[in-house]
Amino acid sequence: MICQPPSEPAGLYVHLPFCAGKCLYCNFRIFRFGPGTAAYLEALRREAETVAEDEAASWPEFDTVYFGGGTPSLFPPAAIGSLLDCLAASFHLRPPVEISLEANPRDVSIEIARAWQSAGINRVTLGLQTAHQRTLDLTRRPGSPGQARTAMESLRSAGIGNIGIDLIAGLPGETPAQWRASLRSALALCPDHLSLYLLEVDADTPLEREIRAGRCSLAPDDDLARFYLEAVATLGQRGLPQYEISNFARPGRESRHNLKYWNLAPYLGLGCGAHGFDGRQRRWNDSRLSMYLSSIRSRGRAVAGTDAADPRDRAREFAMLALRQTRGLSRREFRRRFAAELPPAWAGALKKYVVRQWVLADNDRFRLTPRGMLLSNEILQELFDED
Repeated sequence: MICQPPSEPAGLYVHLPFCAGKCLYCNFRIFRFGPGTAAYLEALRREAETVAEDEAASWPEFDTVYFGGGTPSLFPPAAIGSLLDCLAASFHLRPPVEISLEANPRDVSIEIARAWQSAGINRVTLGLQTAHQRTLDLTRRPGSPGQARTAMESLRSAGIGNIGIDLIAGLPGETPAQWRASLRSALALCPDHLSLYLLEVDADTPLEREIRAGRCSLAPDDDLARFYLEAVATLGQRGLPQYEISNFARPGRESRHNLKYWNLAPYLGLGCGAHGFDGRQRRWNDSRLSMYLSSIRSRGRAVAGTDAADPRDRAREFAMLALRQTRGLSRREFRRRFAAELPPAWAGALKKYVVRQWVLADNDRFRLTPRGMLLSNEILQELFDED
């Protein structure tokens, strides 16, 4: 089995792992925003220049740039603009470039939105999470629902025409009626894209410790499943059809950058703890801020590890990511990428779920239904157990 990486422009991910504080449910490695961010921005510029010089043939062009975090909107717009100028000078950005930035609604004003638009940002994702102030306060999420409305108005007025919203279902203390109200509030903002995440409680997060101490309780899984299925139907009716297990968009407004991850396209990651994939091998930077800065100062690079998965593992990854998308797993595309047929055992395992209406199948594709997506972990476990 031979893996044929796609020959297409790569994505460029820039990690800005700084926040004003840590939300109760967060399991990311983040650092407090402060004076040290100037040194971090300088390190990012140095890393970009070094990669461009050392690996020009590996990264001929990019058509997406994504500023993720953390909370990138904490950075002054001038700093984001200067960083974009550096990236454009170091790499070939092929038009039309999708340039995305994650933002907390409370950071967005009309002046900041105009500065982002002037710098080249053309896609912004607002982390609304919930439309209920009490839940925001309980989860230590800074901001207010009213700031989301103001942020949306500012971004539209500034000419940024592709705006997404993030929601989390199942936050502590929220009832099904409140989740539905959050969804209605999000839709009232007329977003182009919506990401809906079911809360996951990761070990050793503040939320997990609160639950263990009996100070927080979560909704039962049946309630979460019901809300997810209702949301899939509601969003589709409102012009935001599902295209990935957690993502919905108006036609043509899907995240081009995130689709690269899900389609195993190449992407370069810059910054502390950032990951990259060149089509054959994954690599990741040191996630310790002091070590990242030290490594960049001394040699311009901070790669902490690589993983050249064998084609069999890459085939599993491809199948898993394809089934997370509504387009599904194509036999034809599998054959093109791996010069082999889709394993009969995988096809047989998926066909068993057609009767339960968890999987749809035709001559070329297997697709998960919304209920199948809810149970995707169970389906994938059986799929790969058959291997």
